[in-house]
Amino acid sequence: MPKKLFKKRRWRAKAKSDHGGKGGLSFSSKIVSTDGVICLVLGIICLIMLIAAVVISTLARGAADIYVGTIGVIGFVISLTCFIISLKTMNDEYIAETIPKIAVGINFLALLIYLGLYAYGLFIGMV
Repeated sequence: MPKKLFKKRRWRAKAKSDHGGKGGLSFSSKIVSTDGVICLVLGIICLIMLIAAVVISTLARGAADIYVGTIGVIGFVISLTCFIISLKTMNDEYIAETIPKIAVGINFLALLIYLGLYAYGLFIGMV
């Protein structure tokens, strides 16, 4: 049997746990969470709804109709729901944690602003 001139080489992609700050390839078994992405997008929408409600209320000099208040309540409920879902998604071991962490941060920020505005409104109503 004749000798082979070229040896077959098999290339394997090795998973790197640490890049060392270099932009090399990294293969991971973790996947991007669709719930995290949806919660991130909804959190950004909630912040936009909040800004829109504040601008409309400011232009109406505090006498905006019930629809602006409804926008605020809906934004608060969506933000609270997305905050809870993002926290649950972050604890899954097969999910990459970057996007759920950002979603938790954005939704927590929106929750703090909504709660602050509601507390301020209650305080002004009592005085």
